[in-house]
Amino acid sequence: MHIKSSLNIYTSVFLSLFLFAFHQQVKAEEQPTQLSQHSQQEGKERQHHMKRTFKKMAKYLALSPDQRLKFKALFQQEKQALKIHKSNLRHYKEQVEVLIDAAIFDEQASRELHEEYQESFTEIALFKIKNKHAMHQILTKEQREKFARYQGEKRRGGLLAR
Repeated sequence: MHIKSSLNIYTSVFLSLFLFAFHQQVKAEEQPTQLSQHSQQEGKERQHHMKRTFKKMAKYLALSPDQRLKFKALFQQEKQALKIHKSNLRHYKEQVEVLIDAAIFDEQASRELHEEYQESFTEIALFKIKNKHAMHQILTKEQREKFARYQGEKRRGGLLAR
């Protein structure tokens, strides 16, 4: 009788673990597709928003056709440069999700993961700062002042924030 109940317990545990593992595998196979579709839609929305924002800003600052071309060239450079880091960041985010999903938070693993990707974070930040500097150099002094006022108004919810 005792052997029979032990066998039932082991069978139940085995089936539970098997179902859990199967569920995790199915979830993992479905997730990339869902994330890919979601991020594609999000990317299109972001791209549309950026174009609309640039048009408003170009009009507000009265950018010349030459300035518009220079800005568009910078945007293309940024897009190409960030593509290089995109897969690296995707891998980082996947590892962060593993840490988040763990039953117990592993602070040391989190620190090590962050240190591992620190160079990528620094490169991206440096590139963005360089790009902002280049954009700043395209603008005239009056346009830079107007842009600074716009930034202040935007933080307060006014001007072109809509």
